[in-house]
Formats: sequence, C-alpha cells, structure tokens
Amino acid sequence: MRVSGVARLGWLVKIASLAARHSRWVLVMGLALGLLFQDVAYLARPSIPVFIALLLLAASFRIGPEGLTGAIGKLKTHIALTLLCQLLLPILLIGIFWLMGVSGIFVTALLLVAAAAPISGSPNLVIMLGHNPAAALRQLVVGTAFLPLTIIPVLLYLPSMGNVASIAVVTFKLLLVIMSAAGIGLLLRCLPRFRQLEAAELDVIDGVSAILMALVVVGLMSAIGAAFTESPSYLLQIFVFAFAVNFGFQWLGSFCWGRLYGAEYDVPMSVISGNRNIALYLTALPAAVTEPLLVFIGCYQFPMYLTPLLLQRFYRNRKSA
Repeated sequence: MRVSGVARLGWLVKIASLAARHSRWVLVMGLALGLLFQDVAYLARPSIPVFIALLLLAASFRIGPEGLTGAIGKLKTHIALTLLCQLLLPILLIGIFWLMGVSGIFVTALLLVAAAAPISGSPNLVIMLGHNPAAALRQLVVGTAFLPLTIIPVLLYLPSMGNVASIAVVTFKLLLVIMSAAGIGLLLRCLPRFRQLEAAELDVIDGVSAILMALVVVGLMSAIGAAFTESPSYLLQIFVFAFAVNFGFQWLGSFCWGRLYGAEYDVPMSVISGNRNIALYLTALPAAVTEPLLVFIGCYQFPMYLTPLLLQRFYRNRKSA
C-alpha cells in the first residue's frame, strides 16, 4: 500500500483539508479580512492576476485529462451553452443598449459579466450546494477555452478599448494566460504520480482553491475600502447592482437550463449563469478599462462568495443528475 502523498505534507495538508471542509466560511473570511485590513488588501492587490492564474491551474489540475475527455465527449452541448451564455447574451444586451442609447460603468460591467467564462471555483460552489459538479467542470473547460473569441463583440462595442489592434492584444493575452495556466495543470496530471488522485488529495486541491479564491477577494477589497471613504452612496449603488446581476442571472438560468438540457445541467448552469470570472479580465484588459471597474469587481465577489450560504435553500430541492 503506497504512502499517500498527502500524508507527507503535514500541517499544510491539514490547513487545506480544513479549508475544503469549511470552504463556505473560508470565502466569507476572505471578504471580511479584505474589508477589515485595508493595508493587507492593498498589498495583495498587485498579486490578483497571479492568484487568478493559479486558480485556473488548480482547476485544470483537478479536472485532469479524464475531465477534459468528458468535456470533449459532450462538446456540442457545451459549445451551444457557451454560445448562448457568453456570446448571444452579450450581443442581445449590446443591441438593447445601442437602441436605448445608454452607456456608462453599469453597462460596461453588465456586458463584461455576460461575456465572461465561469469562475474557476464554480464546480466548488456546486459541490457546496450539494449537487453534482460534473457539468460545471465541463462548462468551465469549454467556456474558458472560448473566452478569447466570445469576448470580441463586447470589446468592439466598448469605446475605451480603442482600435482593433488593442483588442487583438487583449484576446492574445487572455489566450496566453488561459493556455499557460490550464496547460500546466493538465501536464502535471499526466505525470505518473498524479494520474490517479486519492480522495484526500482531491480535498487538498479543493481547499487550496478555496484559499486562492479568498486571497483574490482580499486584494479586490482594496477598491471597496477606497470607495467607502470617497463615495459611500455610489458604493451602495454598485453593491446592490452586483447582487441584482448575479442573483438575477442565476434566477433566469434556473428557468432555462434544466428545461433545455436536462437535470444534469440545471443547478450547475444556473450557478454559472451568475458566477462569472470577471476578475480574469484583470490579467489582460488595459488599466483604462479595469480601473473604473475595480469597485464593481470587488462588490461582485460578495454575491459569488455568498451564493452557497444565501441560495442554499433555493437550490436545495432542485433535481440533480
């Protein structure tokens, strides 16, 4: 009987395993720490893109080649879901905003959410809600892979993005980050040592992912603290808007995906509908676009990280494959 690789890592494994068991509260702790310790939040802020890339790496490592094969096996379904969620929805919203003649930070934020891929922790959120994460894992793979293409209509619409060359640079950066992080994770799983992971080892990966999600949100809370000091009324508007967008998309998703694609996709795709990886844009979009959005991105973490707590009853009795 081989000695578990997890057992050799001692206290680090204990911390990660504890984080996996109490992942809901780890996410809440990240929110609280970022708000209470603004100096720490400012220190963590420059590292946000690194944490996001590490989250992608951890997600692809957990998925592994078998999960990737599963995504390929149902590729048509997940491409259709990606086109509906990340391409058709933002194009529809662009048409509505163009006809209405409206623009501004709320429009930009809503479009970027609608075009974003699932958050790397979306399978973890589904698990926390007591449902099967398989469809969320597959959608994470396909949605993230297609993001550099599905984001193009939104980038073309945003005046702050500039010319086509600037848009090409952004899509290339996104592609580079996604391929590098996901590729390293998959390559590691191809090593003989990691081809078959034990349940305890999967718990460690889930715990590390929860900790990384908490570190991301700590850095994002720096913008919240500054906004609270400068304009608390504006912060309240953004905060309410973030909850309305996230929970609104989840509520709309709960009417669609189960009916269209069956029980397997009901909860995972409903969760994904609202929980999008808008923080991933920080790795590629120019500062002129991201700086005004930092307050919204920070506020958007609250409904994402509180989904397992606030929507537990909403998802509890839903059918799951």
